[in-house]
Amino acid sequence: MKKFILISLIFINIVLLAAILLPIIYADEIKAKITEEINKNINAKVYFKDFSLGIFRDFPNLTASLDDFGVVNLAPFEGDTLLAAKSFGMGIDFWSLFGEQFRINGILLNQPKIKIKVLKNGDANYNIAKETTETEADTAQSSFSAKIDHWQIKDGFFVYDDAVYQTFMEMKGLNHEGKGDFETDLFDLGLKLKIESFTASYEKTNYMNKKQIEVKMTLGADMKNMKFTFKDNESRINDFVFAFYGWFQMLENGYDMDISLNAKQTDFRTLLSLIPSIYTENFKSIKTQGKAVFEGYVKGIYNDKRFPIYNLRLQAFDAMFQYPSLPMPVTNINVDMEIDNKEGVLEKNVVDIRKFSMDLGANPISGKLRIKGLTKYNLSADVKATVNLAEMTQVFPIQGTTLKGLFDLRLVANGDYDEKLKSIPKIDAQMSLKDGYVKSESYPVPIENMNIQALAKNETGKMQDTYVNLQKSAILLEGKPFEAKGTFKNFDDLEYDLTANGEIDLEKITKVFPLENMTVKGNIKADLATKGKLSDAQAQRYDKLPTSGKMEIKNLVYTSPSVAQPVKIDEGVMTFTPQKIILEKYKGYMGKSDVSMTGELSNYIAFILKKDGILKGNLNLTSQKLDANEWISDESKPDTAQSPPLEVIEVPKNIDFTFNANVGEILYSSYKMTDNKGLVTVKDGILKLDNFNFSMLGGKFMTRGTYDPRNLAHPLFDFGFAIKDLGIPNAFANFTTVKTFAPIANGASGFFSTDLNLKGELKNDLMPNLATLTGSGLIQIAELGLKQSGLLEKIGQFTKLNNLAGQVKDLLLKAQFVNGKMFVDPFDVKLNDYKANIAGSIGFDGAIDYFLKLDVPKNQMAAELSQKLDAITGGTQSQNQTVQVNLRISGTYNNPQFKLEKGGTAEAIKQEIAQKIAQEKEVAKEVARETVRDVAKDAFNQLLTGGNRNDSTALGDSTKKSGTVLQNIGETSKDKVKDAANKLLNRFGIGKKKEEVKADSVKN
Repeated sequence: MKKFILISLIFINIVLLAAILLPIIYADEIKAKITEEINKNINAKVYFKDFSLGIFRDFPNLTASLDDFGVVNLAPFEGDTLLAAKSFGMGIDFWSLFGEQFRINGILLNQPKIKIKVLKNGDANYNIAKETTETEADTAQSSFSAKIDHWQIKDGFFVYDDAVYQTFMEMKGLNHEGKGDFETDLFDLGLKLKIESFTASYEKTNYMNKKQIEVKMTLGADMKNMKFTFKDNESRINDFVFAFYGWFQMLENGYDMDISLNAKQTDFRTLLSLIPSIYTENFKSIKTQGKAVFEGYVKGIYNDKRFPIYNLRLQAFDAMFQYPSLPMPVTNINVDMEIDNKEGVLEKNVVDIRKFSMDLGANPISGKLRIKGLTKYNLSADVKATVNLAEMTQVFPIQGTTLKGLFDLRLVANGDYDEKLKSIPKIDAQMSLKDGYVKSESYPVPIENMNIQALAKNETGKMQDTYVNLQKSAILLEGKPFEAKGTFKNFDDLEYDLTANGEIDLEKITKVFPLENMTVKGNIKADLATKGKLSDAQAQRYDKLPTSGKMEIKNLVYTSPSVAQPVKIDEGVMTFTPQKIILEKYKGYMGKSDVSMTGELSNYIAFILKKDGILKGNLNLTSQKLDANEWISDESKPDTAQSPPLEVIEVPKNIDFTFNANVGEILYSSYKMTDNKGLVTVKDGILKLDNFNFSMLGGKFMTRGTYDPRNLAHPLFDFGFAIKDLGIPNAFANFTTVKTFAPIANGASGFFSTDLNLKGELKNDLMPNLATLTGSGLIQIAELGLKQSGLLEKIGQFTKLNNLAGQVKDLLLKAQFVNGKMFVDPFDVKLNDYKANIAGSIGFDGAIDYFLKLDVPKNQMAAELSQKLDAITGGTQSQNQTVQVNLRISGTYNNPQFKLEKGGTAEAIKQEIAQKIAQEKEVAKEVARETVRDVAKDAFNQLLTGGNRNDSTALGDSTKKSGTVLQNIGETSKDKVKDAANKLLNRFGIGKKKEEVKADSVKN
């Protein structure tokens, strides 16, 4: 026994000693391999402050922890923080320390902040994994193998913002853990989730607002068939508890499912907890009665062509609730609601509220509603409500507010809505508010004399027989009345008669009716009257559109989370006529940028009344200083002191504006542009500049052309640039076009002027895709001073002619850009004392193909070069003669290859360049033909399958293949095209190229 105890103590001591020593022994090696794996697999900037290794937290596994861990995106989300965590821990199998690979079997994220963003063109900031071939992905070549069987998130914050599907989610206080043996085909997957505050919206409509979520679930996982079966599970939203039954399967194209859900409790209180305004800290004290039923199912395949059937049913019976401190309850709550789709066809969706009724104290509300269909639908509705507003404060805890007035609503509707057939449900509706009164303790003066009387009628079901009459709408605030009234009839060709008169103090209104996360201040004074018919407005029959009046705005201030900077209008005066709105005066600020405007807006009546109406404008815009960088939202600003990242900006399609701009100073990215003058046109979703002049970087610029982002996935540009007297050092430091196509300018001095036309496709960061660049122009260079470095140095090494650099007089170059290559016609230049003639091309990937003719006295040549020339030319020149050295320079700028040739005339070289340009253009034509075929094919498939995404995204998807081909047309063969694509440079154009943050920049 003593021997056993002794052996046990020795074993325990050995284990404890190993637990202490092994983390120390392996710490540096594991740290190095973690860094290596990050660099190998992640296309982003990853940082961490400290590294630690321990064994006691997850015994017997080792736990490697990266403290203050984060992942920062590269372009097009450059500077955005994708993930930041207090610590990122990885569980490492103890016994794998003695093998060829370290095995990761667990992950822990402590206090992570995760922000996922998807742009309108489909680009997502989480796509940071490096592309690998099958060979590269072979785990045998990796320092780690991942066999994760447990993971955990503690106290996380998560945001998902998808502009494609207009979906937003926010989770605060996120705690999650899961475990499962993924090495086997069949196992139980255990999941736990708790969220303190969950908000979700779709198309700017909130469907869940700050809800508490909790999930405990076991899934039976069949990894071979990717099928997951619900076992023991319970989910909770606030106090509402429910469970899932059935299974869910991932298919090669879509999903298959048979899932049902049921509420696990029938108490009405659980259903009431889903209402945000009621589910507060005092919810437990609310008295409730009644029963509730909540159940549903979804069955079938979901993919691009099929949709599952589904049903959701909600019922409440004889329910009530009452706040303990208030005298009147809400009673007789009865709800019978069903959402049903028995065929898996969205257009046959049915929403049926068979019954909805309650008594707010002594104020009854009842109704029923049935809608069958989505775009074309059948509607049946019957709603009644009579409410004494003074009694609402006795039913609901509306603290600090006094209400008065009688509200009444009667609505009956029945029939079909079909826009093409111009049919509308028959309707008979009346609404009124009499002697309304609202007083808030935050403001001493009430809004009073609130009177609204309105009705809507249609007795035939035809749009032309619809009649809406706003008989009265009036309020009184501090003795200042505001009243509006009007009629609308014949919705087939809308006839209107409207008047508005009075003054509104927006700040006082918002003190009575507070706005969350928004500030609105200012005075609006209006005296307007307009009458007419939509067809007359569209046909510009202004004599039939009597319109008159004036609107004045003073000291208006608007702030909101959706607007990057406050908008202020110090003074605005508008006069209304049938033809136009005359903007007599507009002075204000957008952030710190001052803006003044005068001008006219026309076609405004048709714009307001018609869904696809176009607002036209001719405006004069002046400003001392416009700071465009202010309008990049905080979330998109980089975490470091870099220039703000850019992304594709959509141009409105429903305006036709011309701005005559005169701006003293514009700040854009890291640039400062002064004396900005010219015409800016916005029309059909395209922005156009005409003779827009400005000064920047010591030079003068004149631009003309278009920015066309109608296809957000592949925005286009077509611009002309006239630049005068720009310093070459400034150009090289700031313009990536110069760095890419004129690398010899690095370290050069002098000035250049150019008149250049360029067009192509823009990348997501608004920098041109160099592979698609096409154009031509003249480049004039003055007082050029070349530095002995780069290509010149290597030419000197090959020819043994030292110091080819020096001062060069004026040059005039003729350049053409085709498919990302710049071709230069032959031009004469002096390289030191040697006459030279240069022609050829350089590509966006650095590939060069130059002809260099160099006149050199034979007696100054190295013997080796002289012998090579003699072999080519026959050796007829004497030592005192000047001979021509003809060099063909290929390869890349940084790694050139040289070959001596017999040479040719300048005209022959020019013809050869012309032939190559023609070949590149033919490649472009073939790509264009392929693009048209692909887009037409994909568009036809979209038509057949009935795609439901927005137009720009659908078009972006359909042109993905063509966009990829366009990006790679720098070479004619398919293999070379693929190779060239992998060498794309980071940025180009009027945008300062930032240092590329490579994956090996992991900090610690």
